[in-house]
Amino acid sequence: MAKQLKGWATSSASPEEVSSRIKGAVLAGSGVIVWFLVSVLNVNITIDNIIQLAPLLGTLGGVVWSVWGACMALVRWYATVK
Repeated sequence: MAKQLKGWATSSASPEEVSSRIKGAVLAGSGVIVWFLVSVLNVNITIDNIIQLAPLLGTLGGVVWSVWGACMALVRWYATVK
């Protein structure tokens, strides 16, 4: 039996799925964190830097996606109707 979520976390497509609003908020939050770190650390990123760091960018994307998934699991756990 699938667990239902509270109304504020529920997707309009399925009561068992996390809302896209929450998914978008988590994804936007990760972008804000990166922007904040770049601003605070005053890091200048050039094309040469990106080419040199390309393999690491893929890893970073995987980490961000994993953190996003963990946040969604946390929202699902917290929002589950008991």
